[in-house]
Amino acid sequence: MATTARLFTNATLRTPDPAPPGHDSVAVLDGEIAAVGDRATAEAALPEVHEVVDVGGRTLAPGFIDAHVHPLPMCFFEHNEDLG
Repeated sequence: MATTARLFTNATLRTPDPAPPGHDSVAVLDGEIAAVGDRATAEAALPEVHEVVDVGGRTLAPGFIDAHVHPLPMCFFEHNEDLG
């Protein structure tokens, strides 16, 4: 089975833990995050790189992030699904 490896670089990373300076890359192998860090670290996590995507300094939030929320209505529900 063929693998797909992508390296996203030159990004402003938003993670639950603040990204240290210089951490601007995400390695993705077969659709799953393989590494987050500086370019050398992320690239080393891939067997080979098929595609390099220069994000151009834009924000990248690796992981499962629910960006569509309605906080006020949640106050009225007794049960919520916690995916975090």
